[in-house]
Amino acid sequence: MPLSLEELMTAAQGGDSKSYQKLLGECEGIARGYVKSRLSNVSEAEDVIQEILMSIHKARHTYQQGKPFKPWVYAICKYRLMDYLRSLYKKNAFESPTALDELQLPTSEDVTEGVINNELLRKALSCLNKKEQKIVTLMKIEGRTASEVALNLNMGVSAVKVAAHRAYAKMKKHMKDIHYDG
Repeated sequence: MPLSLEELMTAAQGGDSKSYQKLLGECEGIARGYVKSRLSNVSEAEDVIQEILMSIHKARHTYQQGKPFKPWVYAICKYRLMDYLRSLYKKNAFESPTALDELQLPTSEDVTEGVINNELLRKALSCLNKKEQKIVTLMKIEGRTASEVALNLNMGVSAVKVAAHRAYAKMKKHMKDIHYDG
């Protein structure tokens, strides 16, 4: 009977190299599925997958035996992908415009789930006041939580959430207006 991911990790943490190799193979499959559904560039996706596998290797001691394994792996996948997208955004800020229909409008969903074109993001942010721009940038580009943004801007957490929701709605309407006007 094959071992579960949790059992493989427990054996790997105990020094079983065969279990560790099998576990890494399983993790590669999980990471590949996660990343390839979110990045279209094959080379970039492979780089992120390798970063995920390195992070799993470095953080293997943090896995708590008896806990579900997949959420632990998916958390690593999510954060490595977010790191990659943040670095891509900073590196290519406002350099390459694309067609409007390629834009994934910022919503209350995590914008790191898709690659947003920087020029279009700049246009979408342009309809917001400075405070709204700061909230959106902190939450959706830098990946900060509403609590962190609230502390940073000296606001209540619920006020940050309401302001963010209103800003997303403004951005979405603004981008639709540009699309219909242009």
